[in-house]
Amino acid sequence: MVTCRCLPMKGKITYVLWTIPIFAVVFVSLNHNEKEPVVETVFSDELQEDLAKVAELPIDFDTTIAFFSALAEEKGAIYAFNVLINAEIPKSIDTHLLGHEVGAILYDQHGLAGMGYCTHDLRNACSHMIVIGAFLDYGVDVFDKLNEVCHEAPGGPGAYSLCFHGLGHGTLAYAGYDIPKAVEFCSLVNNESPIPEEEMQCIGGVIMEMYQGAHDPDAWSEKVDEFVDLNNPLSICKADYMPNLGKSVCYSYITPFLFDAAKLVTETQEDQFKKSFTYCDEIDSTGQRRSCYGGIGKEFVTFAFKGDTRAEKRATDKEITNLLSMCALAHKKEAYEACVLEALDTLYWGGENDPYSSVKLCNLIPEDGLQNDCFDHLFDLTQFYRANMDTKQLICELTTIEYREFCTKSIGLSI
Repeated sequence: MVTCRCLPMKGKITYVLWTIPIFAVVFVSLNHNEKEPVVETVFSDELQEDLAKVAELPIDFDTTIAFFSALAEEKGAIYAFNVLINAEIPKSIDTHLLGHEVGAILYDQHGLAGMGYCTHDLRNACSHMIVIGAFLDYGVDVFDKLNEVCHEAPGGPGAYSLCFHGLGHGTLAYAGYDIPKAVEFCSLVNNESPIPEEEMQCIGGVIMEMYQGAHDPDAWSEKVDEFVDLNNPLSICKADYMPNLGKSVCYSYITPFLFDAAKLVTETQEDQFKKSFTYCDEIDSTGQRRSCYGGIGKEFVTFAFKGDTRAEKRATDKEITNLLSMCALAHKKEAYEACVLEALDTLYWGGENDPYSSVKLCNLIPEDGLQNDCFDHLFDLTQFYRANMDTKQLICELTTIEYREFCTKSIGLSI
């Protein structure tokens, strides 16, 4: 049984791929009950002391992750997770990977029951590790209880869907990094929704795990050359073993392979970003092609935010302008639009994130036509994820005045 829950190998640019490709494939759970996470809401003296300790840490990932690992072992992972989501952590420290570490320890301490303590913060890093741990421990037997467990993931419909993304990571590790076998495992999930969202999210997790090899680097290193061809970086998604229902999500998560094929080494290589877009051109299906372009926009959010994936993150004008400039490197309008709208999906994060950054993105788009599409998409997302009235009111208040009336009508507020 594979038990390694390691972090991605150093030497690569870290890509955070936890997202919901809304228009490429619409994920919705009709039966998910929105749950409030069980976390400490009062800042005790002890919590304040540990937050102060985090603030004094050197700006170094290894030191920071060692601190949270020790804290989780000493005071419990539930407590450590609460410290993590409330701490001031430099943008250069990848908080999503910190969430992985604490989430893995949370599973070790509480098993599947740990799901009830995982918030959507850090792009669902905690809940993913609960599902991954369960699959690695129970194998295919976990399918009998997985839907019930994923319904316990705190948050809205997006939390349920992304729970199955985490399953995909564990599935590939369990399958010894044999993608066809892992995809076949994904087909065993119980699809409760009108479309097979659970299976598709599982496939997305498989693709992401194949890039990182995070959970068993030795097994990954033996298989990666068998399935990854940087001369044909879309080959996994085009392969006969990839079902048609999984192609769009596959193209959305294939982005890091495109970056590698383009020989991207740093986040400032504009020519390599431009080349990455062109790989998607060969995809015949319009929806699948836009998923491919959009996947690049998803990664640009991570680059623009320097890995800061916290739910309360509020983007600056400079960060959003930088994000839009990255998408503007696209070689044609279709690619640029898909890049921007998928970046919006990532910022909104299934309604779980502070909407400030999402609105700012639309506000700062210079082109009138795309700005209209951006706001239209944002308001659709707001309705789809059933934002509460206070959030709806905030979104409309933040919206540039030219679109404020459109906002109130679109999301059901009285004028």
